[in-house]
Amino acid sequence: MLSEFALAAAREGGHAAVVTVMFAAESLYLAWCGRAHREGRVPSGPIGDWVALLAGDAFRRGVAALAREVDAIPADVPDDRLVRWFAGMLEAEIAFHDAVYA
Repeated sequence: MLSEFALAAAREGGHAAVVTVMFAAESLYLAWCGRAHREGRVPSGPIGDWVALLAGDAFRRGVAALAREVDAIPADVPDDRLVRWFAGMLEAEIAFHDAVYA
């Protein structure tokens, strides 16, 4: 579902869709990993390294760069389409991560 949603959005909206779905996904990872890192709830080892990477300044700057790209999307791309891409990607990411519990 995740890859299908992202690919369908990219086919539909090109660059505007790609930066929107990427911003949705990466901002979600930043929020999740930032919180886990701040609260110290991360095991050591590869998982801890991955969480630290996604909670770090370099990743935060990358998410901010994506936000600027989204802000620069031309006004002729309707807001409802941007919302659909963003919210749809969040739903797809959450479903992807929840699949391990299904």
